[in-house]
Amino acid sequence: MPADPQRQFDMCLIIFYLLDWGLLAQIWSGMSPCMTPGLGDCVVWWDAFAAVGAIGAVIATVVLGVFTYRLGVAANNASDAALKLAADEEKRQKTREGREKTLVLVQINGEVTDNQKELADIHRRLDGPLADELFVTDDIFRQAMLDRLTKVEFPITNQLVDRLHYLDDPIGPALVRCVAMLRSLNRKGAAVRDGRDRTNTREHYQVLCIATQVLSEDLESVRLACAKAIIDSGVDASRIARAESNDEGHSAGDNRAAD
Repeated sequence: MPADPQRQFDMCLIIFYLLDWGLLAQIWSGMSPCMTPGLGDCVVWWDAFAAVGAIGAVIATVVLGVFTYRLGVAANNASDAALKLAADEEKRQKTREGREKTLVLVQINGEVTDNQKELADIHRRLDGPLADELFVTDDIFRQAMLDRLTKVEFPITNQLVDRLHYLDDPIGPALVRCVAMLRSLNRKGAAVRDGRDRTNTREHYQVLCIATQVLSEDLESVRLACAKAIIDSGVDASRIARAESNDEGHSAGDNRAAD
């Protein structure tokens, strides 16, 4: 806001009236015995002028030092404030990332748990006695295994693909690898579905044996991370866990009956 000119003029008048002109005259007398130096027999005391100049320089230096100190303090305060703002922003960013990670894991928990169980059971069937020969020679067994594998899907994970980067290593990469490998396995499985090329069928069986075990283990690590996120979030999942446990018991009985 600009200063009022009238107010500035009034302040100058006040300072003018408050000056002690007697004191100024004494100071001037200490520097020169007459009012007009250099005229007539007026003698100028240059040592006094030099002393006054030195005093003025000292005062200017002190004033400059004070202003420099205050400027340094202000700069340090500004620097501290900037560092505090940066630290606060980093803390908020980590909080947001942690919250995003928790939300992603909570959302994919159901399908990860189901798919892990399914892949583990498929591997158990493929690793059973005579399973290699059955996969090559028995169309019903082979097609049943391939059909079960095609039903292992990740619709929620695919919807959250732009947020998977919030997942830490190795959870995020393990989940992405599982989704990508299943697509590749299903695409190659369609080529050996009829079993006509027994060499390729046998090779695909060997790949499936290894892949289903690896993917099951990957999903187990993701499942554990999901379970931890649910616990850390404070969501009460005990009733859901009991329901899933009962459903798992029924499913195991059905699988044993199918075997």
